[in-house]
Amino acid sequence: MYFAFRVCLDLTDLAVWWVLFLDCSVKSGRYHPVMTGNSNRTQLDNATLSLFQNVNTSTVISAIYMVITVINLVGNGLSIWLLLFRTSPKTPTIIFMINLTLTDLALGCALPFQISYQFQGYHWSLGPKMCRYSD
Repeated sequence: MYFAFRVCLDLTDLAVWWVLFLDCSVKSGRYHPVMTGNSNRTQLDNATLSLFQNVNTSTVISAIYMVITVINLVGNGLSIWLLLFRTSPKTPTIIFMINLTLTDLALGCALPFQISYQFQGYHWSLGPKMCRYSD
């Protein structure tokens, strides 16, 4: 049962990473480097750029982020509690699952900054250091 729960949490993480990949390409009007093949930059077509500049799109993406943030923080909080306090002995598999859960919690902690960015119409007002943290 726990592993099915873990798979559901990982699927939400995949959805977040996919949206973040597209979002990072648009942030601040510049293209972030992405290593793909022989090119180190990604270029988005005009349809994708207009999609991200649409107010309705930013609202929908923010709502999705909010749902995923709640699922992530509650689910991974429960997961880390189960793994730390309700399992023994701590086998290498359990330690791997603890590391995976901590990584997922770090992603969940960065999502509120992305939600703020979405709600402000893709305008980052938290400074360059926070931008590097949330990417």
